[in-house]
Order: sequence, then C-alpha cells, then structure tokens
Amino acid sequence: MNPTLGVLAALATSVVWAVTSVVFTLATLRAGPMAVNRVRLAMAVAWLLLAHVLFQVPLPWEADGRRWLLLGASGSVGLVVGDGCLFQAFVWIGPRLAMLLLSTAPALAGLGAWWLLGEALHPWQLVGILVTLGGVAWVVLAREGEAAERRSDRRYLLGILCGRGGAAGQAAGLVLAK
Repeated sequence: MNPTLGVLAALATSVVWAVTSVVFTLATLRAGPMAVNRVRLAMAVAWLLLAHVLFQVPLPWEADGRRWLLLGASGSVGLVVGDGCLFQAFVWIGPRLAMLLLSTAPALAGLGAWWLLGEALHPWQLVGILVTLGGVAWVVLAREGEAAERRSDRRYLLGILCGRGGAAGQAAGLVLAK
C-alpha cells in the first residue's frame, strides 16, 4: 500500500473534521443544538439505509437481543447525548475549544474499556492518555488575557462541562459498542 495515500487520507479527515465543526456551530447558532442533532441523526439513518441497499450489506438480524440493546444504547449515549452536549458546547465555547475537549474521547474510551471490560493498557498508552488529558487541561485553564476573563463566565464553565460531556458520551458509546 502506498504510504502517501494514508497521509492524504489523514489530512482529508482533519480538514473535514475542522470544517464540519464550524458548519455545525453555525447551524446550531441558527436552529439550536437539539434541532441540529435531530436532523443530523435522521440524515445519518437515511444515508446508512441507502448504503446498505446500494452495497447489498445485510443487517445483522441474527444478532441476539442483548447485542441489539447494547448497540442501541451505544447510539443513544454517543450520538444523542454526547453529540447533543457537543453541539451546545459549540454555542457556549466555540468549535476550537469544543473539538479540543472532544479529542479526549479516545483516552476516556480506553480508560472505560480498561475499567469496565478488563482490557489491558500498556504503560505507554497510559502515558499517552495522561499527556493528552494534561495538554487539554493546560489549554482550558490558560490564564492569558481574555481566557482568564472568560473562565469566570457561567456560559464558559457550562460550555466546558458540555464539551466534557460530549467526550464522555462518545467514549461511553464506544465502550458500549465494544
């Protein structure tokens, strides 16, 4: 496989991730976080059903009820609650800080899988989690100019909580899906 293709895919993913956060922020400012989340979820279901039909991928109807329940809970926690919190964070703290907080979701999912599912974490993975969480905390707690003034603002603090809730919802959704 061509390594350049992987680099291009990573760059394209980063650009799309950044653009969608701005687009969702603008939409949320106009229509509200819950309305944007409902429309996004309805569109996602339609596109997934279309993909199943076009690519003739069967739905796993033979899965037992427990798996369907966990998959439904995963979607509810991650896509409904987590993304609902994220969209509110877009309004209160902006896309830059909200997406930074969302970047902690993989670390939280790793810790959740370790704690709830008994998955092993290598010491270097724990170091990576600590570095990630520490870096995010550093940015959030920065004491420069406007940032120090904003930290005392109630909406800023609620936005940070919503951003953390978005990351926690995504992480919990991933652990439930596992």
